[in-house]
Amino acid sequence: MKCFIGVLLIIAGVLLGFYVGLYLCFYCGILQIVNGLQTDPISGREIAMGAVKIMCFALTGVISAFMLISPGMAIIESVARRKGWW
Repeated sequence: MKCFIGVLLIIAGVLLGFYVGLYLCFYCGILQIVNGLQTDPISGREIAMGAVKIMCFALTGVISAFMLISPGMAIIESVARRKGWW
């Protein structure tokens, strides 16, 4: 059962990393830049924040993924050590 929970944590970590990195930062960053360019007086703050989101999308995706992957790997490793798999 613990091994199953560890695998679920790893899968959830990968999905969370893709969601935060690709959707929230990359895709929404592009949309934020486009919306900043479409306003009547062009909003420099919107464009700058969108650019920062795009530049940091990989880092935020990796950090958010490892928040769940690390405990999942630790659970699987503890089960493997207890059962003598390695």
